[in-house]
Amino acid sequence: MSWTLQNWLQNKLKEKLKWKKFFVVLDDLRNENYHDGSILRATFEAGAPRSTIVITTRNEGVSSMTVKRCKGSPLAAKVLDGFLLSKMNRHEWEDVLKSKIWDLPQMESEIYAALMLSYHHLPSHLKRCFAYCSILPKDYLFEEKRLVLLWMAEGDICFKMEDRVWDNNGRKPSTKARYLSYLGGYLDGIQKFEVFNDLTCSRTFLPFMLSFLGRCCLTSNVPLKLLPKLQRLRVLSFSGYRMYELPESIGDLKYLRFLDLSWTTIRSLPDSVATLYNLQTLILECCYYIKKLPSTFGNLVNLRHLNIRGANALEGMPPQMGKLTCLQSLSNIVVGKGSYSRVIKELGPLLHLRETLCISGLENVINREDVRDARLIEKHNLYRLSLEWNGNLDESQDRTSEFDVLNILQPHKGLKKLTVKHYGCAKFPTWLKVPSFSNMVRLEIESCAKCTSLPLV
Repeated sequence: MSWTLQNWLQNKLKEKLKWKKFFVVLDDLRNENYHDGSILRATFEAGAPRSTIVITTRNEGVSSMTVKRCKGSPLAAKVLDGFLLSKMNRHEWEDVLKSKIWDLPQMESEIYAALMLSYHHLPSHLKRCFAYCSILPKDYLFEEKRLVLLWMAEGDICFKMEDRVWDNNGRKPSTKARYLSYLGGYLDGIQKFEVFNDLTCSRTFLPFMLSFLGRCCLTSNVPLKLLPKLQRLRVLSFSGYRMYELPESIGDLKYLRFLDLSWTTIRSLPDSVATLYNLQTLILECCYYIKKLPSTFGNLVNLRHLNIRGANALEGMPPQMGKLTCLQSLSNIVVGKGSYSRVIKELGPLLHLRETLCISGLENVINREDVRDARLIEKHNLYRLSLEWNGNLDESQDRTSEFDVLNILQPHKGLKKLTVKHYGCAKFPTWLKVPSFSNMVRLEIESCAKCTSLPLV
């Protein structure tokens, strides 16, 4: 086939596949030329994400060697398959399958060998990220997103196994250790942390609760005495402890980027938290007793992730939230009463919000222009949105203004999930029509007792 004809056919195929999701089977492929394979792959790259190409071949050399190495284990085959996807020619595949790692005596199973081989070929910066996972307890179930936030907080990870302290069992660790992690107990007093006294280079303080989540107690003198000694911390967690307050000295942790107080009984945050100018992540999930955030919270200009999901006692959001222009994830924004009623307008400058957002307390909105200033329709990276009113309002109360609020809160057309809860009017705005949201996969209308008609779905 001439080059001109081949090029014409490839362009035509690209046009047909553009933005379309497809499943293609190339059966009995015998051409092993790397250049031809690259051209063929480029043709299919015009399709939609998650399209699939299946290739079968009669090249028994590579195929039989792959089966032999995996010894019939589906898991080993899956690991090896994921790794080989990045190898683009036969010679690279053969180098992997002939690696001496498969024959090391300590490789008790083919699965370990496949995993070790994948690790061996990782770029150096990803190897350090992988090694960082050694601070996690064995068999600990962790969230992918949380691990990524920890990596972000550490910045340039220069991880060495001797730099970690993991439940040292009374042995004195190296004074240069930088990563502290341990299992939380039912009652943890200052004696448990005496081994940490000389670890002034520590960058991570990370407890893990396996058995007593929400029931572990931390004596009040632990953070009071420990934090002044750990001035280089980038990651600090007290998640899962029954603790009621943080000392003002937390504001001295100038390098802190990650602070996790989830599932604690903390009542309030000290004002000094607002001086942690390098803070990127603040997790207050399921802090059921916290009522207010510091009034100068808007000073945390580098904050990217704020999780207050389940902090149901919050009376409202602090002023000047709009200054947090680096925010990428904000679980909730609470519209409170009085001075808290105008906080919804602070959403306007937060153009980088993505994934999920819940706006609650909408019954407290007084000025409709504040709702308009939220510019919700411009938040193109939000895919799940929840709009909530209070479900315990007096039935005799006039709620006609809620229609205008919901009408102004029109999201962008790429939204995938929308929840409207405790809405108090009889009808919905005209924008709430499925043809307007071609990507919508879930629409929830919950506890909207006064509605006389549902959106046309």
